[in-house]
Amino acid sequence: EQFRDLVNNSLVGIFKSNLNGELLFANEESLRIFEYTSLEEAKNAGMLPLYRDLKDREMIIKLLKESGSVDKYEIELQSKTGKPKAALVSVILDEHGTATGVLQDISDIKSMKRQLITSEQQAVTGRLAASIAHEINSPLQAITVTLSNLMSKTGESKELIEGLSLLDKAFDNIRSTVRNLLDLNRPGAEAKVSTDVNNIIRMAADLVKGQLKEMKILLELDLTPDDTSADVSVQHMSQVFLNMFNNAMEAICDSDDRESVQNTRASTTGKITVKSYVVDDEVKIVISDTGVGLPESELEMIFDPFYTTKNQKGIGVGLTTCLAILRDHEGDIVAENSPKGGARFTLRLPKKGKGS
Repeated sequence: EQFRDLVNNSLVGIFKSNLNGELLFANEESLRIFEYTSLEEAKNAGMLPLYRDLKDREMIIKLLKESGSVDKYEIELQSKTGKPKAALVSVILDEHGTATGVLQDISDIKSMKRQLITSEQQAVTGRLAASIAHEINSPLQAITVTLSNLMSKTGESKELIEGLSLLDKAFDNIRSTVRNLLDLNRPGAEAKVSTDVNNIIRMAADLVKGQLKEMKILLELDLTPDDTSADVSVQHMSQVFLNMFNNAMEAICDSDDRESVQNTRASTTGKITVKSYVVDDEVKIVISDTGVGLPESELEMIFDPFYTTKNQKGIGVGLTTCLAILRDHEGDIVAENSPKGGARFTLRLPKKGKGS
């Protein structure tokens, strides 16, 4: 009785199965890891559906047959609801072909490790941005002074004045881009004001109307009537939504040949849906598309700096920037694939006055 209680109350999963994948026993921690409510439910499901990659199971069986045991083998599993799980498994095979195993859920540990790596990568990206900005600003100041001198000496040449004015505006845009680059990597640099997040979404949607029409993509806004006020930088949050919309449009176009998408007689080639709602003290925004979706094996890396799934189309800093902005606002973003196909991003922001 004491041994049974010890096994059931263990902080690691303990299970028994045969090599055919039939589950014989699972303690409480094993059931928790896989989100089953009872041993009977777990037995009915069996072991096979728990493996995200059957190659893992084949490798474990091979090792058990060769040496009779497996020690701390890292494996990708999934819960009853399809939630991915990372685990370390150690198994011993007895003479009757029964495998007794110990399972340690390391999903949270791996998640924290990824967050630490991402934070370090963002810090490196920030230092790189500051260095690039410095290198751009120095010659830019000299060019600006030279342009100003030239404009004062052009006399009555209207054509030359117009040309120099265009150059001045172009360099002003570069200065603005450099300033934004620095601000994005300097937490708190941009003033945050109480703003209706729904309005920022609408403004961003208006800015991409032309692109949506050209690509024949439908953008559907399903915005809550509840108060979505949050203390945010309008400029930075606009950049987040514009980036998300552009990514979704590219994903939809990638789901078919671009030329055929443009020439199709269909009224739409895809759809982007934006839903906002308020849960407790948070504003949540879910942006989903009908595009190609995200490679499951790469979901953990898409927020890493310079990582991209767009081949030659991007340099891989868009989603990194979005994550940095949201975390600067004490929010977060999560990426996943929608069960109906396409990608789905869930953005979270604390409501105005949370914690005050």
